Amino acid sequence: MRREEEVGHTVKAPQMRRKHQAVALAALLLLTLTLGCSWLGRWGYIAANEEILDSLPVAPGALRLIVSSTYYTAGDSIFSAPDGWSTLATHQAPPEASREDIVDFYLSELPAEWQSCVVSDTIDDPSTSEWRQVLGNAFFLKGAALVGINTWGMEGRLHTFDIYVDHERHFDPCIGTESK
Repeated sequence: MRREEEVGHTVKAPQMRRKHQAVALAALLLLTLTLGCSWLGRWGYIAANEEILDSLPVAPGALRLIVSSTYYTAGDSIFSAPDGWSTLATHQAPPEASREDIVDFYLSELPAEWQSCVVSDTIDDPSTSEWRQVLGNAFFLKGAALVGINTWGMEGRLHTFDIYVDHERHFDPCIGTESK
C-alpha cells in the first residue's frame, strides 16, 4: 500500500508542476505583452522627437556631442509603462558664446509659430558673494511639441548646452512665466 501511495504521489507532482509552470508562463506572457506594447511604441516616439531635433537650427560654431533618449512615467511603480520619451542633445558651444548668446539665437531663429518663454534663476555668485539673476532655460511650444534649451552647462569648463525635445509633452514649463 505504501508503495502505491508513493507512486501516486510521484505521478501527481509533475502534473502539479506543469500546472504551476503553465500559470507562471501565462502570467509572464501577460506582463510582457502589457509592458512590451508600451515599450514597442518607443521607436516611433523617439523618431518623432529626433525629426523635430533635426529640424532645429544649430547655433553658429556649436558641435553636437551626443544624443540620447529616455522614458518618463507618471506612475511610481517600476512596472509603470512609459508615458513618453524625451530626447536630449548635448552641444559644445563655441568658447566665446555666452548663455544669452545661445538663448538669443534660438529666440531669433525659431519660427514665430513656436511660443517661447525664458526662465531665469537667482544664484549665489562666488566671485562677488552676492546673489545675481542668471539666465537658465528657454522653452518653445508648438502644438503638443516642446523644445527646451538648457544653458546651465555653459558655466562649466565643458561649456555645453542641451536641447530637450518631446513631441507630445505632458507638462507646460511656461506656466507662471512670461511668454514671448
